[in-house]
Amino acid sequence: MIKKLIIFIVFISSITGLYAQSGWITQYSNATKRVYDFYFLNQNTGWTSVSAGYLHYSTILKTTNGGASWDSIPTSENQAINKIYFLNENTGWASVQVEAGANGTNSKIIKSTNGGLNWSVIFDMGYPNITSITALNKDTVFFSMGKGFDCCYAGGILKTTNGGINFTSFSYPLDTYIYKVQFTSNQTGWATIFFRNNSKNVLLKTTNNGQNWNFIRYTDSTHSYLDFYFLSDNTGYIIQNNIFLKTTDGGVNWFDSGTPNQANLYNLFMLSENTGWIAAYISTDNARICKTTNGGITWQYNTIGIAGFMSSYYKLQFVNDRIGWFGGSTSNNPMGSLFKTTNGGTVTGFVSGNTEPPIDFSLSQNYPNPFNPNTEIKWEVPVSGFVSLKVFDAIGNEIETLVNEYQNTGNYSVNFDGSKLPSGVYFYKLTAGNFSETKRMVLIK
Repeated sequence: MIKKLIIFIVFISSITGLYAQSGWITQYSNATKRVYDFYFLNQNTGWTSVSAGYLHYSTILKTTNGGASWDSIPTSENQAINKIYFLNENTGWASVQVEAGANGTNSKIIKSTNGGLNWSVIFDMGYPNITSITALNKDTVFFSMGKGFDCCYAGGILKTTNGGINFTSFSYPLDTYIYKVQFTSNQTGWATIFFRNNSKNVLLKTTNNGQNWNFIRYTDSTHSYLDFYFLSDNTGYIIQNNIFLKTTDGGVNWFDSGTPNQANLYNLFMLSENTGWIAAYISTDNARICKTTNGGITWQYNTIGIAGFMSSYYKLQFVNDRIGWFGGSTSNNPMGSLFKTTNGGTVTGFVSGNTEPPIDFSLSQNYPNPFNPNTEIKWEVPVSGFVSLKVFDAIGNEIETLVNEYQNTGNYSVNFDGSKLPSGVYFYKLTAGNFSETKRMVLIK
């Protein structure tokens, strides 16, 4: 019988203020269980797999109300579900690792046709791990493979064209590890592969539905983690160490679209050519979410407290420009967390680029103006201090507090979402020390 879990989040007031201020709230947190993976089909329906540790008993949690409550779906003993993916409300796939005695671990691919309530094994693959899953339709599904034994690597890409009845593989020799696979059409897809012998990461591309894969970009330095996200067969992005690159010709040429100015970029998710997010490691207990709304020209930053070392175990996913999730755990720390945002994930942030420190306080006119329903507001802070930015309606009622925090010297920006407001004239007011300025903006729907 499915046990209903209502997740109550209880924090001390200072932590609550921090997460609310940053635009992220904790939906799931457990000091003894890892969040191995999660996948949201839309803003309401999603799944996450949690476990007490490597090869421990796993549980799949499912929500149909955006994470307000979760159904607990226990799985078999002595197995860890490390990847999960759903094509629609009913059909999904997951990867399972089970103990195999002296032989280490054994991995299997399981499938559900009733929304995750029941699962059946469709492929017993041996020792490699499944590192990502992507489906073109109910029949054609791709699985990237990675690490097997602690002593070696065995990378490859599995493919089924009949829903899991049969599989074909594209394999590399030992000492390789494929992190991720993604397809943007029936023929075109990408993957990242790590070569252990020289610590190089490579971006792979296929134009014939995975029958052949070609190298299209090497990393420029060793130990450089490479993540990518493609919006179409031609337009895609990669992060590598501290750079953010874009291609508009399917990977033939790459150019710097705008650097987040953060070291250790790990996870990338692009919603459109303008809007995207990157998770960056800044300390053993903090991740920084970098957001752009202009294709990488400028970035806004927020810091989220996490448990353990930031790594590729963490994941970003957004279903629209307001609602998204960030979460995961590490192999060294069993505590896992899942965070959610409903305002795009960023409240304020430093605008990156070669900008000089501001000389005076200033509040810029929002852009675009008129707007529908989003607009960006920028301001400059020449002296560190407490800053507030509030929005009012035409008769002076406070609508929303966008900023209410201590800010260092710098250039800042915030996205204002007016989707829940009627058309009309609004005002925004910046207050910092003895400085105060108000500007007018128009929402037209």
